[in-house]
Amino acid sequence: MDTLTSLDNILKILINPITWLFSLGILILLFLALREAAAWYWKINKMVSLLEEIKNNTVSKEGNEQTALPIDVAKSTTLPNLLK
Repeated sequence: MDTLTSLDNILKILINPITWLFSLGILILLFLALREAAAWYWKINKMVSLLEEIKNNTVSKEGNEQTALPIDVAKSTTLPNLLK
């Protein structure tokens, strides 16, 4: 009888909607925390902001493309030539 009573109590706890909502809330918070930790570890947020900055620097507001580097890459392929 004790086993049936304890199983009955477990079933009552599992069926309770407050338990489900609380568990769902904990899972959502855990997901958000792990997602943010992964984005920090792999520097995803920093990469996105740098890519947006590069995009803003290479395309003007009118839609005309600007040169990203003020050098002629065809003439300068080595590092000392690029630094001149």
